[in-house]
Amino acid sequence: SEAPPIDCTFDVLIATTASLPEKLWPLDRWLDVLKRLRDAGRAVGLLGAPPKAQSTHWQGSDAESVMVAEGLVTDFRGSFSLPQVVGAISAARQVLTLDNGILHLAASTETPTVGLFRYGIHRLWCPPFGQIHPVVAPPGGVVADIAATDVWEPLGRDE
Repeated sequence: SEAPPIDCTFDVLIATTASLPEKLWPLDRWLDVLKRLRDAGRAVGLLGAPPKAQSTHWQGSDAESVMVAEGLVTDFRGSFSLPQVVGAISAARQVLTLDNGILHLAASTETPTVGLFRYGIHRLWCPPFGQIHPVVAPPGGVVADIAATDVWEPLGRDE
């Protein structure tokens, strides 16, 4: 872990991109939760690769552009090295992420993390350490089937 080069102590850090479409959460649900966080006075930062690289190698970057344009997140994509990402996560109050690399980095810290998983996948890929709260799609479902209220519930506990 290494401190980021800029102050990025945020209430919640999010990561919204993934390698597979069935790991993605719909933009309308991200916006629902982000607006609830804003209304609760909680600052949100966005982690990820630089936008151009992210759109080339990952899915979900178009949704991130909307979140940034609407002013719901501070954009840290591509701003940090991996040790600095871990430092930023360590300084945050919470992390909200899909089942991606950020989830596994967050598990290496003591930061409470809400991770979104496809049905059944959490049994294999949810880290057995750290403070991970898995939110799992209904039986047979994908991450897009997870309701915004199911994600807000564990995030809202930190108010």
